[in-house]
Amino acid sequence: LAINDYWGVDDDTVVFVADPSFGKSGGNILNFNIGTNVDLQIPPNFWSRLSGKYGATVYWQNSGEDAAIENAVSAIATCAREPPGKLQCSKVQGAFGEDDTSGKWGDFFSGTKST
Repeated sequence: LAINDYWGVDDDTVVFVADPSFGKSGGNILNFNIGTNVDLQIPPNFWSRLSGKYGATVYWQNSGEDAAIENAVSAIATCAREPPGKLQCSKVQGAFGEDDTSGKWGDFFSGTKST
């Protein structure tokens, strides 16, 4: 990629592209290129859940492109600060005090919901 040299993209970099033209045909507006070291630290399913939540047409059309981008960046930062473990990045939670999207099992395992 041409941006590798220009921006100094390396194995510790996440290239985050938000392009509304991707969503015009009902697609997802968020795309990620994950560096090798980041890929080893953050569970792979986090990226698809993140993209599915904030890049989905319904979300960005209702909340706006700016909110989709801000919440995606916030969710990445939150995930990156979590300690490694089985539940690392199990919640996709952006800014603005949103509810997470871990579902009933995430709530159960995190201890916030009883059986």
